[in-house]
Amino acid sequence: MLANPIILQRQPTPCSCTATCIAMALGVPVAELGVPLTNALEFEDFGVFLAERGVWMRQGILINTFGEQLRQGHVYILGVRSLNLVTSDHAILADTRGAATNTNPRSGWRFYDPLEGVEGKASYGWADHGQILDFCELRDRSISGHVCVGSAP
Repeated sequence: MLANPIILQRQPTPCSCTATCIAMALGVPVAELGVPLTNALEFEDFGVFLAERGVWMRQGILINTFGEQLRQGHVYILGVRSLNLVTSDHAILADTRGAATNTNPRSGWRFYDPLEGVEGKASYGWADHGQILDFCELRDRSISGHVCVGSAP
């Protein structure tokens, strides 16, 4: 199940931003996630992991900033360019569920950057569509009403 509200966590290692975003989405401490925090993990590395915890992960369709738009009422993990390392990517979390997350005057959505508050590191306070390289929508299985067994829906 997805956490509501989401609580900001700081990434414990330089390459654990994706794992930290997953931990925030699930509402568990990143150290208790049970995945290696010294390896850079991709979004798709967490598909089965999330499904086992009752969360669907759907890859968004986005090519050169064209494609799907983020929508109200969802939680997204976003791939963006690192503000700290040239030629490196970074993961942040976006919560578009309801007015309670209205902390960004540009979109009304709340963004969680696992580098927020880390001394000497720049972090995202928000991300516009043009800054998003790729994304995954995270959704509680209970909301969709479907449970997949094997390859049949």
